[in-house]
Amino acid sequence: MTLNKEAYLDAAMREIPRLLGMMDKNPLSTTYGCFDREFWHYATTDMPSARKQEAVLSLALLYKLKHSKNPYYNSEKILQFIKASLNYWSKIQEKNNSFNEWYPKESSFVASSFSLYAITETMLILNIDDLKLKQSVFKTAEWISSRKEKRVMNQETGSALALYNSFLVTGEKRFKKAAESKIDLICKNQNKEGWFVEYGGVDIGYLSLAIDYLAKLYKKTKIKKILNALEKACGFLSYFIHPDFTFGGIYGSRNTEYLIPHGFEILSGTNKDALLISSAIKESLTRKVTFPNSLDDRYLCQILYTWIQAYIDFSNKISREWHFKKKFSKIFSEAGIYILSNDNFYMIINYKKAGVFRLFLKKQKKQLVDSGIFIELKGKKLQSSWFGNSKSEIQESLIIIRGNFVKYKNNKTNPLKYALLRVFQYTFGRSEKISLYVKEKLRDFLITKNKKQNHFFERKIRIADDEIEVEDKVNIKSPSYSLLIGDKIENIYVPSSNYFDVSDLETIGEKQKINKSFFSATRKFSNKK
Repeated sequence: MTLNKEAYLDAAMREIPRLLGMMDKNPLSTTYGCFDREFWHYATTDMPSARKQEAVLSLALLYKLKHSKNPYYNSEKILQFIKASLNYWSKIQEKNNSFNEWYPKESSFVASSFSLYAITETMLILNIDDLKLKQSVFKTAEWISSRKEKRVMNQETGSALALYNSFLVTGEKRFKKAAESKIDLICKNQNKEGWFVEYGGVDIGYLSLAIDYLAKLYKKTKIKKILNALEKACGFLSYFIHPDFTFGGIYGSRNTEYLIPHGFEILSGTNKDALLISSAIKESLTRKVTFPNSLDDRYLCQILYTWIQAYIDFSNKISREWHFKKKFSKIFSEAGIYILSNDNFYMIINYKKAGVFRLFLKKQKKQLVDSGIFIELKGKKLQSSWFGNSKSEIQESLIIIRGNFVKYKNNKTNPLKYALLRVFQYTFGRSEKISLYVKEKLRDFLITKNKKQNHFFERKIRIADDEIEVEDKVNIKSPSYSLLIGDKIENIYVPSSNYFDVSDLETIGEKQKINKSFFSATRKFSNKK
């Protein structure tokens, strides 16, 4: 692998015209500086998402970056756009000092925290001393300081960094103290295996985001406990570099398939696992693996800047000691993940998620994804792959998972639902307490809770050096249904999932019509070409 610093910058620069195309650049417009094109241009939504204002940090970094490839360096027009974006962020702040992401009066912790980081980082980079903007920063930091988010710890890492930046911008020591309190909470809630909880389990993409924020925070503070937490997190995550230099996926709690790069570049000078991961990310860029070119517009606004930051803090070290080159089997019992690596296979199984897996056939240079068992009967769709609906037994070369099917949720809005939500938010939802209660219920409905059905499955995964055998059995209380096994299907609602990589074409599931209650199927995978 060639050590190529420019790969980070090239990946980001290709997307800047698209990023700027999302911004209202008309100084006569009431939405001048808004990055939510659906709001200011298409008028398909009635409110702007504050998280899209995080795009301003990408512009700020490029404004300061002198490079022959960078036409945005020291551009007066770009500076005007930056100031307009900062002002627009301040303009859309709610009366309770929070910001919204998905719907009006949402009082979003993540939108308030993550956008605050991007805004304050921009102010620090460009040395912006604007009284009105500082007041908005102060009010947002106060709001964040009094709130906690334990279900998705990446949000707490972002809030800690945002609060510390707010201290640097305003000079208010209470924000530094609040950031330190968040750091204590984060470290206390880190799993002993090194990961942070994301809706009941571990997720690779969101773990990389948590590492990114914590590494940025460590760079600013040099707090030792942050570094200790980062070392454990990087040690865990290093096992989820795949042989084709993709990352994460269906075996995670939120199915994400990306790594945020900047934190690993910060740490790679002193941490061998971070170096391993940063080297893999560089390799993925040279191979044109998805990110960031496959990001949708929303997430391009939110995370593109990390590739520019990775370029700025580029490490000149490299490591090729990836785990998939070695022979081992490993169990992360807390996460419910089993990993096999030998000359033929690299396989990652989540047995707490009904045995979903990613399997890499090394000699064929091919990967397969199995998202579990899906059933359709009498107009109702069911799935096996849900946390908490199965029990597992692990033997030396055999994993057995048994459990209940649950509903497959594929929730879509409609004009009535949309109208009712808006009416609610502009009436009862004006109360922050009520709005947050409703949001928690929505998260339960879409992500964490599901009712067990009176239909059952069993999955046995037999592991040998040269062959993997997967045997699936179902017991459906109906003599007629459709069954789908062995495909890549997103099983929960996650905004930053469902992107595309060309390797997805290698996984093909077949839907079958079954006419008996009991059914079994066995698939065998070998590395023979």
